[in-house]
Amino acid sequence: MKEKIFYLWTTGNGLYALLTLLFFGIFVSPLMITDGLISDILVECIFALILITGVFAMPCSMPLRFGMLLIACLAVTTRVLHKFSPLDLPILKADNVLAVITLVAFTILIVKHFLLGKTELRYRIAAAVAVFLIFGVLWARLYEIIYLYNPAAFSLNENINPYSLIYFSFVTLTTIGYGDIVPISIMARSLAILEGVVGQLYMVILISSLVSEFSALSAKSYKE
Repeated sequence: MKEKIFYLWTTGNGLYALLTLLFFGIFVSPLMITDGLISDILVECIFALILITGVFAMPCSMPLRFGMLLIACLAVTTRVLHKFSPLDLPILKADNVLAVITLVAFTILIVKHFLLGKTELRYRIAAAVAVFLIFGVLWARLYEIIYLYNPAAFSLNENINPYSLIYFSFVTLTTIGYGDIVPISIMARSLAILEGVVGQLYMVILISSLVSEFSALSAKSYKE
């Protein structure tokens, strides 16, 4: 069993588990919460699994992995404490800061090992999608930090919550810009501009190159 788990994470197959959790946590769980099918506590557990799964999905040294695991566990702990003390802003701020550190570390390690390394194309494509989704979650956390320090940083007809910020983050990342949530403060606007630029450059430079490489390999296989 130990060898199978080690093989899962060191070969890159753990990226698929990370992708599955990201898709469920970002796109499926908000719908299920709205319909009353699941509770928000279960969603918090899903995001906790994303953090923990990401730690083991990254091939790295044991000290680095232990450090990332410690940060991820602290992030999960602060999120649980926030459930019992929802009005305790220091706990919520600490939760978001720890989550940002963890997501940044995930992104760096994924890019370094899977996108810049000589790994199989299927793992590189999975890594590219995972990084794009992590970008959306990462910026949502950054927006939440800004909102905690300045509740007037965003203009919205309803109370801002983590799901509305995730929605705003992905709308900004893909440069759709519906305009139902508007950044007001200078910090929020600067962060939104940066996310839009990063999203466009990422799609143009990285994703297009991976798709071209995949098409070239498919054409080569067809000729053979």
